[in-house]
Amino acid sequence: MKKSITIWALKGGISGNISVINALKEVKMAGFDGLEVSLWENGDIAYNSKLSDIHQLKKSIDNIGGEISSMSTLLLNNISLISQEKSERNKAYHICQKMLDIAHELNIPSISISPGKISNIFSYKDCILRAEEQIKGLAEYAEKKQVLLCVENVWQGLLLSPIEFANFCNSIDSGWVSSCIDIGNAAFFTPPDLWINELNRIGKVHITDIRKRRNNTLIEFVNPLEGQVNWKEVMQSIRKLKYNGYLTIETFAKHGQSQFESLKVLNMSLEKIILMGKTNEKKIDNISTSR
Repeated sequence: MKKSITIWALKGGISGNISVINALKEVKMAGFDGLEVSLWENGDIAYNSKLSDIHQLKKSIDNIGGEISSMSTLLLNNISLISQEKSERNKAYHICQKMLDIAHELNIPSISISPGKISNIFSYKDCILRAEEQIKGLAEYAEKKQVLLCVENVWQGLLLSPIEFANFCNSIDSGWVSSCIDIGNAAFFTPPDLWINELNRIGKVHITDIRKRRNNTLIEFVNPLEGQVNWKEVMQSIRKLKYNGYLTIETFAKHGQSQFESLKVLNMSLEKIILMGKTNEKKIDNISTSR
């Protein structure tokens, strides 16, 4: 497996006030193999980016030997694929198409999106059906662009249980649609390995961790290995699905810390998590050999 980290972990990464090239250089120096980029409102990779600008960015990435692992976005936090408003649904759909367009041009293997945010709910069943309709439409576009579309388990009111999330992802009959499992988001409700065990396939993994306090009434996101996620169980479940792609740390830049030192610490944490999986794999190989 390869190590990746989101551009949101760097200062300016959330707003787009950062150079993608500089971000690639810094995460590479810290030991990561790749960088997950973001579609911003404004910035190097934006909703209104021109194709010529993306082509120039691709040349710059190739010149430094940079590796972009995937793409995500925060634009869908307030714009939903399943909104009752047609104009909002269309805008969300176009955002996803823009992500696929740019990913294709930059040779990014996958993108991750929210299946939809529930607000002013009309019918939960209809929300599911509308999400399926939208994702199936995007699946055709993803195939055209040869980019994997990953549906992520997010806290937006939809698909909040392991079986429900797995059934939704598994029901989309397309080789260009898969799941993006966010470990911390899953751990909020149920041990994340139980989510993974229900899935037929994983296209992307976001490494996040949580800590529960005050009799589990207060939840906070913390750095990987600083929370309550059982990473041994998680890695065992991931390897059972034969996933061998990127593990991407998803976190936000913290004020008052040296950015580079923080990146190095996160890289070491990710290395430890990956080794947990390798250790289990070696034990299985040794048992097989001794028979």
